Amino acid sequence: MTDTESQRKTCLELQLGEIDLLSSIYCNPGELKILDYSTIPEISDYVKGKSTSISSNLEFIVTLTSDDNQKIEIRVELPNLYPLVETPGISIKSPKYNRVQESAIKSLVQEFIEEECDKNDTFIFQIVSWVQENLSRFDELSTGSEANVKKDKEKTHEEDEFERIWIYSHHIKSKIKRRNILQKAKDLDLTGFMRPGKPGIICIEGLKQNTQDFWRIIRQWNWQKIQVRKIESSVPENSDKFQLFDSFREFLFTTNEDEEEIPMDMSQFMKFLDAHNCTYIKEYLFGF
Repeated sequence: MTDTESQRKTCLELQLGEIDLLSSIYCNPGELKILDYSTIPEISDYVKGKSTSISSNLEFIVTLTSDDNQKIEIRVELPNLYPLVETPGISIKSPKYNRVQESAIKSLVQEFIEEECDKNDTFIFQIVSWVQENLSRFDELSTGSEANVKKDKEKTHEEDEFERIWIYSHHIKSKIKRRNILQKAKDLDLTGFMRPGKPGIICIEGLKQNTQDFWRIIRQWNWQKIQVRKIESSVPENSDKFQLFDSFREFLFTTNEDEEEIPMDMSQFMKFLDAHNCTYIKEYLFGF
């Protein structure tokens, strides 16, 4: 077993213990939602040595209730090497907050992680507790001052514009490239998905300056062929309706989730597009 494999098993074992802890604390209906329950036995089998790979990260939502009875969702994605190497993906969503406010809260959460959390052990419960304690502080951010609201309105249209870019590549096979794409999307607070293999498909959505930065960066990498097939945009006030995805994830769309060499199962891909209300894109990607 390599050092990385050993470290991954240690991290995943810690994650299983953490999800058990959270399940015992947030045990009321609707408080804790695991997005894909099959991930837990998959991780357990890997830790026990019964399997050699994991197809997805552990993702879940902890829902808190504010004093004014509003729901606050803490969406969490745990990469395989959390907590020892990688940091979790955390986003806060609520009907109380618009995208700009959610982004500000996310920055505060990241600051808390960097300054207060011990990376030698799990710390999601610590984050959730901190969010619960700071809901009133977030309310001040959400209502804000009229000056802040005015400042937001004075931003240029390009700074506020929300954009979705569909990217088609001859193939995406390099594990380093795939890892870098996932990290870059996370760094730029983008949602969407990536389909590695042949062909490679990337969909990113977020603030225009971030989507453009993403495309500017990855297009400079070594590709056999890569091109933008479609760009869609929306004004800020419609961004919540425009957004199709909650996070950025990798999907293979094959019957064997461990093998990107297998051709894409088009029926799986079309079901995925249909579930996210974007079947129209097949014409731009495949010409039919």
